[in-house]
Amino acid sequence: NMNDWLSRTLMSGGGGDLISTAEIGWAHEKYGFRKYMGGHAFHRLVPIREFGKSHPEYYSLVNGERRLDYHGSQISLGNPEVIDLVVKRLIDFRRQYPDIDSLPFGYNDTWTDPKNRFGWSEDPADCKMDSPNDFPKPGSKRPRTWSTRYIKAANEIVIKGGNIFIK
Repeated sequence: NMNDWLSRTLMSGGGGDLISTAEIGWAHEKYGFRKYMGGHAFHRLVPIREFGKSHPEYYSLVNGERRLDYHGSQISLGNPEVIDLVVKRLIDFRRQYPDIDSLPFGYNDTWTDPKNRFGWSEDPADCKMDSPNDFPKPGSKRPRTWSTRYIKAANEIVIKGGNIFIK
């Protein structure tokens, strides 16, 4: 099957949700790979099809509008409800698949806005998580980064998840 072929050829694979992505790990295992979940997971952890209409505030605010795009939009990491939902989903997943070696917390793929290539949110709650070091100094050609926001959210998730994330 496709997962076996991807594993034999040392390629990664994709999946549309947490379960189908986890199945790739089982195929890799027989070839000596670790069982893992990775990749662009935000849209799998907080699916737009599930929460887009009822909770648009869970997604990026870009140029004054909520972005409900699978390709490029991110989740709102400054929204405590989003963090709690991600923790719950990862805990549930870990309990269902206790042998998995790692869990996903990868941001979504790129999109076309050159100023904000990944669709990170401009919501004030999200921006509060940023560091002054995320912004280039005047005259610098270095792009703006969102790594502080991402790392703070990941740390919060690990703290709230507790021992469930330790194998």
